[in-house]
Amino acid sequence: MNRADTLVTRMAEEIIKQVKGYALQEPVYGLIVCYSTENGAFPPWIALGTARERAQLSEECDPEDLYALLWSGENLELYDPIEALEENTAFLDDYAAWLGEAESDGLLPERATSLALRVCFALAKADWPDICPVTGDFAVLCNDQKCEWLWDNAEVLLDEAQKHALREKYYLPG
Repeated sequence: MNRADTLVTRMAEEIIKQVKGYALQEPVYGLIVCYSTENGAFPPWIALGTARERAQLSEECDPEDLYALLWSGENLELYDPIEALEENTAFLDDYAAWLGEAESDGLLPERATSLALRVCFALAKADWPDICPVTGDFAVLCNDQKCEWLWDNAEVLLDEAQKHALREKYYLPG
């Protein structure tokens, strides 16, 4: 298994453990893997959007701006680092080595996006109703700090029916 594979596996495992640990009672519409493509990209954080938060944002926001608020992570109550990995020296060493490679070849934005997408694909395979309560349109997405890659990431991660359903409600641009 190469370094990126190891990072993806470890992040997905720890994210699932962390979400289970929240012992959520309210349904979640989305898990967002939030990543950075600038200034020495930090390991991704996670955000969970609840149905309550989505309903509140839907009432308060212009529909054209809604998707960015729903999927940015920073606007949500549960926006946290992957706690178990923050102090895991082996993981941080692997991540630093991966980051050094990505920065040295000038492909950090592309590599950070690729790594986050791979984590999302791994997470999408999980049995989410066993992990936490989810809405019928639950999705796993990743997003960079400026929402510049959100639509491209959604194109890759979601099937056509999911994209259509989310776009219809202004939960995704399009």
